[in-house]
Amino acid sequence: MLGVWVALTASAADGCTVVTTVADFDAARATFYAAWKRLDEQASHAAAGRVDESVRCIQAPLAAPEIVQLFQVRGLGAFLAGDMTAVRTSFRAAVAILPDYGLPSTVAAPGDDWYEMYEALRAMPPEPRQMLPAPDGGWLQIDGARSMDAPLGRAWLFQRFDGNGSVVDTQVIEPGQTPPTYPVSTGPAPVDRRDRGPKSSTLLVAGLATAAVGAASMGAAASLRSRYRDTPTAEDATGLVGPNAALGVLGWSAVGAGGALVAGADVTGRW
Repeated sequence: MLGVWVALTASAADGCTVVTTVADFDAARATFYAAWKRLDEQASHAAAGRVDESVRCIQAPLAAPEIVQLFQVRGLGAFLAGDMTAVRTSFRAAVAILPDYGLPSTVAAPGDDWYEMYEALRAMPPEPRQMLPAPDGGWLQIDGARSMDAPLGRAWLFQRFDGNGSVVDTQVIEPGQTPPTYPVSTGPAPVDRRDRGPKSSTLLVAGLATAAVGAASMGAAASLRSRYRDTPTAEDATGLVGPNAALGVLGWSAVGAGGALVAGADVTGRW
């Protein structure tokens, strides 16, 4: 049975004779689960191969839930084949992509070996990541998200898009496998702005707050200047001169620092 599944998986990687869609992927996945529930090992292996092929030849972007479903099918197919290493590889990818996404309750329940393996892999820490070279036009999606870095040490799904947004390559990358090659940009590497929302907000808010303090200090300095200039000559206003100068220096310094923080947020992309 393992030979059937492996052969079908390998044939999908050799080249595509037809273009598939997300609907084809969903249909192949439904066929797999129907065979699994009948305990039909041969049909399950064949359907798992068709799921792989539908993804390999797809011409549409895949979202994270669909990619998790792909790795779940691959893991369950490997379980039927008795390949526990492949089971862990696929299940780990699934739980890493969407930790709260479980196996379908129609085929897995507490006490099932495959269910317990899947749940146990949630406790693993996130894998390190590696930067990929920028493509010459278009962009990359890793595990369903636009990204320039990929996980090390676990399986993941690679998709490359051309400048028009069309999918030109989709591959499952196994642990230790070299990422796919593609035309690489010779220009400056793009700034990766992913997951920088909280940090950028901190820079921006800090910059604006510092500038506001500076503006307030300058306003206070102007007010003191007016007071000592308008003080009658019979009264001593020398006590106002020192604070006025200090507030002026503080105001200009704070405005400058605030501007630098705001500019830093813009340059680093941390909005």
